[in-house]
Amino acid sequence: MHPPPTIVKWLFYSKGDTMKTYKFGIMGSGMIAHIHAKAIQKIPNAAIAGIYGPVTESVQEFAAKYQCRVYLSSEEMLADEEVDVVNICTPSGVHAELAIAAARANKHVIVEKPLAVNKEDAQAVVRVQKETGVKICVISQLRFSPGVQALRDAVRHGKLGRMIMGSLSMLYYRSEEYYQNGGWRGRWSSDGGGALMNQGIHGLDLLSYICGPVVSVRAFYKTLFHDIEVEDTLCAILEFKNGALGTVEASTAIKPGSPRKIHIGGTQGSAVLTEDAITEWRADEPVPESGEHWQIGAANDPSALDVTGHLLQFKNLLASIEGREELLVDAAAGCSTVELVLAIYESARSGKTVNLEMSEKDI
Repeated sequence: MHPPPTIVKWLFYSKGDTMKTYKFGIMGSGMIAHIHAKAIQKIPNAAIAGIYGPVTESVQEFAAKYQCRVYLSSEEMLADEEVDVVNICTPSGVHAELAIAAARANKHVIVEKPLAVNKEDAQAVVRVQKETGVKICVISQLRFSPGVQALRDAVRHGKLGRMIMGSLSMLYYRSEEYYQNGGWRGRWSSDGGGALMNQGIHGLDLLSYICGPVVSVRAFYKTLFHDIEVEDTLCAILEFKNGALGTVEASTAIKPGSPRKIHIGGTQGSAVLTEDAITEWRADEPVPESGEHWQIGAANDPSALDVTGHLLQFKNLLASIEGREELLVDAAAGCSTVELVLAIYESARSGKTVNLEMSEKDI
C-alpha cells in the first residue's frame, strides 16, 4: 500500500536556519472560524494575523481569545502585506467572491466548503487560481484521514475486486434553531442548498474520491421537516466512470442523527467507512492499516469537529507553497464536487438523468 499523504513531511532545520512564519487572516467569526484558529495555533510556523467580519460581539470575542487584530473590511485585510494566507469562513454564498479577491491580492487561500454555490462562480475561482499562481485550498479535511486514505488505496489496488457499488448514507439531524440562528442557512442564495450542499458535500466528495468520477446522476429531494427553502432530505442514484453504480441518501431531519457511512462493494469483498474509520472489512485481503480514528461526532452537533483534519490540510497547503508537496484539494477539486452536487439538484428538479462533463483530470 502506498503511504497516505496524511503525514506531512516537514523539513528539518539545523541551528542557524530560519523557518518562515506564515500569517493567516480569517474572514468570518462563526463556529468553523474557531476550528481554523485552533488548527493554526498547532502549527509551529503559523500565526493568526487577524479577523474580519461585521463588528459584532463575536468578532471582538474572537480577537480577544486568539490575541489578534480586527480588520474593519475585507479590503483592509487583503491590503495587509503581513497576511500570507486568507481563511474564508463566511456564509457559503460569498465564498467564491472572497476567494477571487484574495487570490488577486496575491494571497494564498483556504476556503471552507462549498467552493461556491453555483457552477459559474466555482469555475471562476479555478481560472483565477491558474491566472495568479496562488494556492487555493478547498476544505475537505476528511480526505486526510488515515481511514479514508487506506480505503481509497485498497479500492484503487483492487483489494475488493472490481467495484460494483459505492453508497453514501448521511442521516443527520439539525434543529430548527440551527437554521434560524444562522440566518443564512437554509436558503438557496446564501447556502446553495440544504442537506446535500451543506452537510452531505463532505461525504459525496469522499465517495467520488474513493470510487472515482461520477458520469451520471438521477435524484429526488424534499423538504420534509424543517421550515426552510432548501431540501432537508435527498436520495440519488449515481453511475461511476468505472461502470459501478452508487446511491446517496442525505438528510438533516432524522432524529437523533446517525454517523455518516460509506459502503463499498466489489466482486471480491466489501468495506464500510463510518465517519473516518474502517468499521467493516469483508475480503480475503488483510484489513488495511487505517491509523487513529478522529472521533468525529457531527451527526447531530455541527460543532463536534475534530481539528486534526483541518490541521493536516493546512500543513499540506504550507508544504505546497514551499514546493514540498502537491496540494491535495485545490480549487479544481472543489469545483468538481460542487458540479456534482449541482447536477444532483438539477436532476431532482427536472426529473431526468443528468450527465456530467468530465475534466481532463478525470479522463
